[in-house]
Amino acid sequence: MCKTIIELSVLAGILLLIGCSGSDTSASYYNVWPTAIVGQSKIAFENEIVTLSGEGEDVDGEIVSYKWSQVSGTSVAFEGGDTQYLSFVAPETSHQQQVLAFKLTVVDDKGAESADVVQIIVKPAMSKENAKSASIAKVNPVVSYGGEVIAVNQ
Repeated sequence: MCKTIIELSVLAGILLLIGCSGSDTSASYYNVWPTAIVGQSKIAFENEIVTLSGEGEDVDGEIVSYKWSQVSGTSVAFEGGDTQYLSFVAPETSHQQQVLAFKLTVVDDKGAESADVVQIIVKPAMSKENAKSASIAKVNPVVSYGGEVIAVNQ
């Protein structure tokens, strides 16, 4: 019986030392990284106002900050750099499309960061006018009469 009490005392002492060792893996020391989401590439025409929307997800806490930065392309002035939404005017393209890239970084309540990048393809405004006029172009109807195709001019 004395031997059992000693064994239990030793076991209790070991458990006490393990409990005080600082190797606690409880939720207070564990953090799941957040996720930044900005979506897929977008198309804009020069001189248009572009608004980007980003999200942050954190399964074990909350997002405490958003930060947008431009990582490539013609530099643009933008608004909302520290919010979920970024707005800017698409730059002029000199008749050739160009690509701008923006990065959203989110930070969670435990200081972990995550980032995502979205590309904006900026096309010349002339492309927009051409696309619009092509969509309203008149089409001459074609009629088949007795096996013979006849074009009807309007």
